[in-house]
Amino acid sequence: RGRIKYLLKQYHEALIDLDNAINLDQESSFAWHGRAEIKLELNRNEEALEDFEIAFKINPNLELSRNTLKLKIRVMTKQLTTYRAKGNNKEAIECCNKLLLLDRSNVST
Repeated sequence: RGRIKYLLKQYHEALIDLDNAINLDQESSFAWHGRAEIKLELNRNEEALEDFEIAFKINPNLELSRNTLKLKIRVMTKQLTTYRAKGNNKEAIECCNKLLLLDRSNVST
């Protein structure tokens, strides 16, 4: 039901449904992933990244749509820029490492 509401762009209602799904089954990678996509639509980027992380911990083989992957990379790139601007080098390096895992095309051989 949450996915249908998401497709209808009823993001707040979809978020409620996915919150309920996660409360019922904390191990549902699809619910965590769906909630992350909705949070991206709502510009709740930090929360979206947290939900993506949980989804991937539950199911490392979870397939992302190319658009979702691009969004995640874009959000993390913004996050990296913020860390660098604030001088948070440790966080910036961790963010770079996560980005490299997502987008292997950035790795030079």
